[in-house]
Amino acid sequence: MTSQRLPAESASIQSVERALDILFLLADAKSPLTVGQIAEQLGVHNSTASRLLSTLAQQNVVVQSRDGYRLGLGLLRLTHVVLNELNIRTVANPHLRRLCQETGHVIYLATLFEGDELYLDQIDTEESASKTSWIGRTIPAHTASGGKVLLAHLDDEAIAAYLERDLISSTRQTITAPEHLLAQLSAIRERGYAISQDEYLLGFSNVAAPIFDRSRKNIAVVALSGPTTQLPLERLNELASQVVTTASAISIELGYTLNGKGKIPNESRRSSTYRLTHH
Repeated sequence: MTSQRLPAESASIQSVERALDILFLLADAKSPLTVGQIAEQLGVHNSTASRLLSTLAQQNVVVQSRDGYRLGLGLLRLTHVVLNELNIRTVANPHLRRLCQETGHVIYLATLFEGDELYLDQIDTEESASKTSWIGRTIPAHTASGGKVLLAHLDDEAIAAYLERDLISSTRQTITAPEHLLAQLSAIRERGYAISQDEYLLGFSNVAAPIFDRSRKNIAVVALSGPTTQLPLERLNELASQVVTTASAISIELGYTLNGKGKIPNESRRSSTYRLTHH
């Protein structure tokens, strides 16, 4: 049976498409465009174009002047996030590949997106090359080492907000008690890395370390993952030094300056708003 969209759904999708068309029109225009000009190029009534422009203006992605409409500063929020992700992937990739070659395990680059761990890059070993890519996927931050590192370096207010969520259990090993998770986050900050065994997927374990930028914010993590049979606790702790070294090398290339202990001071913990609301 062929699925059909409901009229309201089709209208909503059409509005989104037209709103995007407006942004691309303004991006290509050499000067502001009037409502009439935009309506003509879209092939819609002036009232439709005006309504769409009003909605976009509320988010400050377009602004109105005496000459018409142009792109607004609200777009900087989006471009900042995209450029940041592209930059960190470019900088981190050779370091991740080196770590993969040295350890023989799959390596991930991840960040925080709306309270979840979002995978930005993945370097596979030859043995794992045929397996599913995790790039673009998200998992609850408290269920794996990478997400816990990202949570650990948020400020107290952001951590408290996360603990108010429903801490779902992915496996029997998932830490869901807020007081136990808080204790883990404190230990992670002191140790400089996190370890997770069978907490998101049974049979898989990982170790992760933080990446900091020049403003001393924890913007991402390097995570090493593999079968628990190959990564018992002792082995994870042995590999942690290589993961930390890799993360530190990426941090330095991004402009971060290590302190005497090689870790960010606890009092400098800060959260980035867009990592809780966007990324």
